[in-house]
Amino acid sequence: MGCGTGQSALALAAYCANTYAFDRSPLMLARTAKCDRVAYFAACVEQLPIRNNTVDLVTFAGSLFYADRNAAGVEIRRVCSRNAEVIVYDFEFLLDDILRRCGVDPQAAGSKYDHRVNFSGDPGFDEVTVNNEQLSVEMSALELTHILLSDSNRLDQFVNRYGTTDPSGSLERDLRTATDRLSVDADIYYSKYRVDVDSSDDSLARRLDALPLRSQEDV
Repeated sequence: MGCGTGQSALALAAYCANTYAFDRSPLMLARTAKCDRVAYFAACVEQLPIRNNTVDLVTFAGSLFYADRNAAGVEIRRVCSRNAEVIVYDFEFLLDDILRRCGVDPQAAGSKYDHRVNFSGDPGFDEVTVNNEQLSVEMSALELTHILLSDSNRLDQFVNRYGTTDPSGSLERDLRTATDRLSVDADIYYSKYRVDVDSSDDSLARRLDALPLRSQEDV
């Protein structure tokens, strides 16, 4: 759900008989890679073009925050088969110290995005596991520059910091080390649930022909 350019869907396709990837953004879907085992749909999780009780696994890779969680939960219970599983995962780079070293106030560069959003506490989902762990990721100064500037709030702060609308070159130079390898900590969030199936009226599921389909042949 919220497949973006399809990287997570491609990874899942190696383990699934059929993989269906959904995103509400045509721009994202237009950039997906072709794969015979992945079909792409222009749709949102609150209104899926899938029949009742036909899905065995649902995944959210950093996308649940953007959905209406209550509406999404109802729709997932409708489409899932008995004993289906839902996996929600996300990660967050811990950038406060790096921002301070770059002369940027972390609070001013903050975001309202919550990486921890999941279905815990929803009575329709039986919690199997909820994990949060931390790891370190090595990357180049250029890769870290891309991460720092990928958020609009942080980008605004660096634009002000360097006095240019494109601060990428100046920021990369400031981040570069003798080895050009930097270690950045990240929080990893992972939760898994079994679905309490909701066998609702099948008429609610007949949306497949009404919504635009973007298959691997279209992108």
